Amino acid sequence: MGILKKNLNKIKIIIIFTITFNVSYSFSGDYKNYEDAYVEIRARKKTDDFFMVKYDYKNDRVYVGIKSLFYFLELYNVEVDIKTGAVSGEIAGKSFKTDFSKREYFIDNDDLFVGIDDLKKLNIKDPKYNPSELSITLDPLFELPIEEREKSKINRMRFDQFKDEGEVDIDYLSKGKLFTPGLLKLNYYKTDIEKSDDNFDFEYANQLLYGDFYLKQDIRPEKKLDTYRLTYHNLFKKKTLILGNFNMELPGFVDVSSGLRGMYFGDDNTYMTKSDEEGYTKIRGKAKDADIIELYQGQALIDYLRPSEEEFEFKIKDRSSRGEYNLKIYYNDGKIENRKVYIAGDRRLLNEGKVDYTVQMGRTEEEKDDQKYAEVRYGLNDSLTVGLGAYDLESTDGKKYRILKNNLVFKAGQGRDKTITNFTNYYENDTKSDSYELTINHNIDDLNLKFENEKYGKAIKKQEKISDYYRISANKDFNNNLVEVGYTLKNDEESKKEHEYFIDIENRKFYQTTFGIEIKKIDNDEGSFMVYSPEISYYGVKNVSFILKAEYQAENFMSNIESDYSLRAYTKKLKMPKTDLFYDVSLSANYSDEDKFFASLDFTIYFDNHVSVETPIYLDDEGNRSLGVKLEKTLDLSDIRRDVKNVDIDKSWIFGKVYLDSNSNEKYDDGEKLLEKVGISLDGNTIFTNKKGKYFIDGVLPNKIHELSLNRRTIDPMLKSIKDKLSIVTKASEGIKIDIPIAPVSMVSGNIWMGEKINDRKFMRIISMTNISLLKDGKIYKEIDPEYDGLFFFEDVVPGKYVIKFNYLGDQRIKFTESEIPVTVKLESDEEGGYFEGLDTIVEIDESPIEEENQSETIEDKQETKNITDILNNF
Repeated sequence: MGILKKNLNKIKIIIIFTITFNVSYSFSGDYKNYEDAYVEIRARKKTDDFFMVKYDYKNDRVYVGIKSLFYFLELYNVEVDIKTGAVSGEIAGKSFKTDFSKREYFIDNDDLFVGIDDLKKLNIKDPKYNPSELSITLDPLFELPIEEREKSKINRMRFDQFKDEGEVDIDYLSKGKLFTPGLLKLNYYKTDIEKSDDNFDFEYANQLLYGDFYLKQDIRPEKKLDTYRLTYHNLFKKKTLILGNFNMELPGFVDVSSGLRGMYFGDDNTYMTKSDEEGYTKIRGKAKDADIIELYQGQALIDYLRPSEEEFEFKIKDRSSRGEYNLKIYYNDGKIENRKVYIAGDRRLLNEGKVDYTVQMGRTEEEKDDQKYAEVRYGLNDSLTVGLGAYDLESTDGKKYRILKNNLVFKAGQGRDKTITNFTNYYENDTKSDSYELTINHNIDDLNLKFENEKYGKAIKKQEKISDYYRISANKDFNNNLVEVGYTLKNDEESKKEHEYFIDIENRKFYQTTFGIEIKKIDNDEGSFMVYSPEISYYGVKNVSFILKAEYQAENFMSNIESDYSLRAYTKKLKMPKTDLFYDVSLSANYSDEDKFFASLDFTIYFDNHVSVETPIYLDDEGNRSLGVKLEKTLDLSDIRRDVKNVDIDKSWIFGKVYLDSNSNEKYDDGEKLLEKVGISLDGNTIFTNKKGKYFIDGVLPNKIHELSLNRRTIDPMLKSIKDKLSIVTKASEGIKIDIPIAPVSMVSGNIWMGEKINDRKFMRIISMTNISLLKDGKIYKEIDPEYDGLFFFEDVVPGKYVIKFNYLGDQRIKFTESEIPVTVKLESDEEGGYFEGLDTIVEIDESPIEEENQSETIEDKQETKNITDILNNF
């Protein structure tokens, strides 16, 4: 009795102390008046548009429930003690524990709520709440279950255009032919119909010796073989072999013609080089039968052209801070190609042990000068690549160049904090001089620092009249603004120096519109002056785009101003109202204090898809004008009666029929039903079958992977293509026949049941880390995640033999009683599917981890059952 009285006195003391402690150190906010609110929450790829939080309207703050948060993240091995504020458990295979003080949380709805900043204790980097968007953004410092599942899927399903071993992971691959009749294109044009400057030529393309052959022959005004080449794409490890005309990759400081006839073996890319003209950059490439080529830097449209030949070239002022260069090519047949531009001097890093190389040699067309270039590069490790090359060149005025090239690319750091160094040295043998190009890029989160240095030997500087070049800059994104500041120093062959200080601002706030202004202060031997270069570019809506630029040059800020203005506007193909005709318009206008005004207008009418009449109208400030005309016609020599609507003879075509596969053999048999008005899509563009169930798609880009699929909205909902999507690679100037079978669809379902040795919480964790594959012919036909209770079902399954495979992506030791279940989908009716169910399995956990967990729980139970005297004494 005395002991009990003594213990009761201790209890009273503890209660009084606890109440005093809680009043002083508990949550201070008026959380009982906080209201339920729903926001969007994002944790990388994981999102929820309707996540409940507690909202403090008075202070505009939100509080997140820890239990709700971990449930959203699918982390079920975490325990939250709402009484003590302790959070512990296992994430990504690692144990953790953290404690929240009572001043940091409050309890509501059986959950522990904390402020946004307090989530950092849970290994979440920079949690942010955006009140204007009503959104919470989280960046966990651990891998989420959804990312584990995605990584597993990607590792199994990823396919590149061609694998390293040269194997092709596609459904239909054209391997070329020894010979095909090919396509013939006739071209006639006059630049001015009032003059007798007739131009006539023809182009021919076919499959020859299993390669892509192309030829262009001029007839008028003079007979001349303009171009020929035989191309083998992806001949060996993604390398392209060209025999005939090609453009050599050259250093920017040599005056050598790049157009050669000979042999090229290397990458098939569009590249750019820096020219020696006041920081200009040249971008060269090829695009056969292109209507418009748009050049973008970052998100901004900076230039465009309508090429008259296959080869094209842009010459622009380089503003490296605004992002990488990309091309968007609009072809005459309506196809669109997006193409990246790489820098000829800037080599990419290679993985450890990988080798890259190129060999280019040939003779110039006019002077017949021999040119040679070869280079090999090797990845010493994933962060260091070295290269060695050699040039043997001759310029147009007979100057010889014997150049040894060394290249080094080095990366230090990872992620948002890294440095990439690219160094290329050129040793010119005749003048015994070294020249080099050095670029260092350093990223610190969103801040980008860049240093560039181009230094040339004295003989090269004098001979080529070029300058040493130093440039340092820093740029950073601020919401929709990109700001760059920097300094440039140029030192010419006479040691005259020019200093340039600049700031470049780009704004992308408005939809499809970019505003920019560059301000420069230049100091040289002639004095000091300012240059202001504002510009606006707009692209997209109703196929209308324009680029408006101005340049003001002034002494002492705004005195003695010289101005220059340019406007370039154009449309892509537009349909004339109430007709089947198409047209486009281009307008170019320039004004300067020196040259005054000049304008040109190009108006083109397309009478159909394979004959076009162009009427370019040119106007200038003196009232001079001219009118031209252009006609084109393409013939398929294998079927001369075919109406070829695509004028690009380098393209290929796909054709076939759509039919109801009554016996599921995936082959068309006589008597099987042909289906009309069925939508067939290639890369998102849809055409429809005719009354005979046939389709025809032309203008297909060769040597690239395309996706062919059937539009299910155009057929009965209970029918489906036997193969959902087909990946296809074609060759130039040839067609591929692909018949598309469709069949009634069925459903396949089953359950994952919980084993006896596991509880509900662990079962949910296992289910969240499990996906299920339906395999056909050893390949994934469909892949799904089961429902939270283990139910799964595959819809739209066509007839065939399949295997259901259960894939656990977590780190616990579990097993399925049936890890693979074979199933045959066979129909009793040609036009009606079936329901196949009962394909169940049981998930079980190994005994060893269960025993360890039970033992841990037993110890905890013993600790919780200690007598009250021990608890009081310990306290």
